[in-house]
Amino acid sequence: MKVACAFSNAGMGIASVSNQNEDSLFGTLKQPYSAFEFYSWNHDATKNNGVGPDDTGLDWDDFIQSDDGQAQLSQMQMASPIPYLISENGESAPHWYVRHGMADRDTSFALQTVLRYAISNAEDVKDLDFEFAWLLHHDGDYDVQEAYNWLDGILTAE
Repeated sequence: MKVACAFSNAGMGIASVSNQNEDSLFGTLKQPYSAFEFYSWNHDATKNNGVGPDDTGLDWDDFIQSDDGQAQLSQMQMASPIPYLISENGESAPHWYVRHGMADRDTSFALQTVLRYAISNAEDVKDLDFEFAWLLHHDGDYDVQEAYNWLDGILTAE
């Protein structure tokens, strides 16, 4: 369904401005977005966007050692719950409600399974309600009432 690199491709000349995927989550004060994957960074083809070796003179390995690169690595960590769930000194939310559509064509079950086991093994987690939603996609809004009921039960118990 998506071109490679599907989630970090804005500077490669294969994504429209409206379809820059997750690149718009990361950047610095100097640029509005940044590739967050080594291949996309190293193959950035857009001039004067502040990203890639063409504009910075740095390949990915050198960029992530710079101050801007370290800031971006921090942003990347904040975009995923996994680093906090597996960190020895991380703090996690005590209650988790996760649904992933079984008929999802965009995201692998492997990613959700990793998330489930990271949540299950996190010391701070008291409660995990995790399911693969039968024959549903990940476009949401199919379990809103169920989620509200779960949340109401958590809030009532506390």
